[in-house]
Amino acid sequence: MISMALNYVKKKFRYSVLKGDAYDVGRTQGESIIKNPQVVRFFAAKRRLINSQNMIEINSLYEEFSPSLLEEINGFADALGVPTENLRYHNYTWLTPRCSQFVVLPSKNEEGKIYAARNYDFSYRLDDMRFCKTSIKNNYSNMGFSTLFFGRIDGINEKGLAITMSSAGLPVGKFPSMKNPKIVGLQFWAVMRIILDKCKDVDEAIKLVEKIPMAYNANFIVSDKSGSAALIETYDGEVAHKKISSSTTDNFLCATNHVVLPELVHNDSKKMQNSKVRFELIQSKINGKDIISKNDIKKILSDTYPNGLCCHYYTQFFGTMNSAIYNPIDRKVDICFGASDCNPWYSLSFEDSKIDEYEVLFPKEKAPIGFWDLE
Repeated sequence: MISMALNYVKKKFRYSVLKGDAYDVGRTQGESIIKNPQVVRFFAAKRRLINSQNMIEINSLYEEFSPSLLEEINGFADALGVPTENLRYHNYTWLTPRCSQFVVLPSKNEEGKIYAARNYDFSYRLDDMRFCKTSIKNNYSNMGFSTLFFGRIDGINEKGLAITMSSAGLPVGKFPSMKNPKIVGLQFWAVMRIILDKCKDVDEAIKLVEKIPMAYNANFIVSDKSGSAALIETYDGEVAHKKISSSTTDNFLCATNHVVLPELVHNDSKKMQNSKVRFELIQSKINGKDIISKNDIKKILSDTYPNGLCCHYYTQFFGTMNSAIYNPIDRKVDICFGASDCNPWYSLSFEDSKIDEYEVLFPKEKAPIGFWDLE
């Protein structure tokens, strides 16, 4: 329900279909923005952002793990008429959001499905505001929200593998107030795109995260159509995971913005108050019922903080940009574009191919006192 006491900003999300040869898909995306200089400046600088040695290392890494993504990026750069060294995607990726996520196994919900749920909290000022269905030759088709066009912040692929994420501790990056990376590697959005392109199940996703160099500290939750799921945590180059399935006692996993696996907790001694509140809320809501429904999950995502996970703090880069409930068994997703307490839900599948736009509301509030405190 919309509250008349709040200020709102209206924006539009776009549903895009990307299909074909990787280079051509990249070129098409570049051509779609070439007539908008302000958008071009957002994606590409006038000067080199990456030095020659780093570009060699970047190209080598992509050639090993995802050569088609490198081709897509090259097509984009060619369409803009800039060297790939000038792309902000490489600069930001070669090493942010705060989110809440959880997965519920079939034994825990009344529909007998596995549901991977996630709120993505950031700001409309820097978000792509784009949900993509991507079908590129030699890759698995996948659907998910994009960032900087080529990265993914969550998604599901044609094999029924879904992935969501949240930052583990303070965000890692190249901007003031972010944590400096401790190792050379990629940002989470590049790793997630590669997982969706190349991995068919939870075990393959775990192996890839353990192998690929990643500088970002992240909580990934991966789930697949077999009914298995895993929480994979990375911190300063260390990786740990916990897997659940029909043969385990635990039937759900959750993560917010701190480390929870015992192998890595020594790295993350202080936690933001809001992260602890959201983590404990998810646990209490799911543990409070023997069986939960999809509507129960939507309520957890849509109720406003601290009674739920929906946040309106967009000017502080902590507003709910979108909510998603991925269904790996049926290869579908329920999506709410914008704040989930005042915007409608939609259902999308791999059969949907109509390009569309969705007008959404973003209520503007300030975070409550103590929200950012480290405890």
